[in-house]
Amino acid sequence: MFMVSFKFNNFMFRDLEYVIDPAFSMNSGDFVRFYGANGVGKTTLFNIIAFNQKVKIGKAEEKFSLIEPVDVIYLPQDYNEFIFNARTVKSFIIGYMESYGKFSKKQAEVEVTQFFYDHKKLLELNFTIYKKDGKREEFNLHNFNKMHIDKMSGGQKRILYLIRTFLVLKSVNKSQKFLLMDEPFNDLDQRNKVFALQLIAKIRKSDPSIIIALITHMPIVSGMNRLVRFTHKEGKIEVFDDTKKSKKLLDVCRCLFEESDVNYEV
Repeated sequence: MFMVSFKFNNFMFRDLEYVIDPAFSMNSGDFVRFYGANGVGKTTLFNIIAFNQKVKIGKAEEKFSLIEPVDVIYLPQDYNEFIFNARTVKSFIIGYMESYGKFSKKQAEVEVTQFFYDHKKLLELNFTIYKKDGKREEFNLHNFNKMHIDKMSGGQKRILYLIRTFLVLKSVNKSQKFLLMDEPFNDLDQRNKVFALQLIAKIRKSDPSIIIALITHMPIVSGMNRLVRFTHKEGKIEVFDDTKKSKKLLDVCRCLFEESDVNYEV
């Protein structure tokens, strides 16, 4: 069991002042939705957490940190074109599993291969490959791995980011994992939103202790048990637990999108 709480609860970042409820924390197994109006500072806070960015405490500058050390995995909202540019699916996923997750290349290849065959139908629907004459190429693991990401659509990149996050989490040995997901359903059609929900459900099932913090404008996400609200008031960004006030919404969430009832293989 572990907990995520912030070392600093009142700080400045650039021209933004954050006021976070001092009692706020996240516990092992929590699945937390962070929500609020556009531009209220949700993504900025995720970036501060993920990259230990410097914040101002009074007149002093200090790196933002969590009270208890955990392994932070971040799925960003925006694509970093530098990491996507001229890279293949294989290097994007397997290379990252080696460097971040500490898997050997052979272990990473085994995991990617297994994922490919477990989800081949959905991947084929999303990553159809055409030859120069307009005919479809055979869809197999080799052709999928050599695809160049810089030629993909936003939705295809989002799916790859989700797949990489799922596989990297499997390759991380540490028991205290904190997953930040910023708008993971952006650019996805309905079928792939369901696929993303299933991946999240599988992540939680494989590691019940993982803490997931999710920014999304989707009001209902399966398994969500906490709500954290961002408001902009008198020049300050206030962050507080809104779970008790939104209990009815959470009760609805527990009844919808059960993993056993969802079939994305369409």
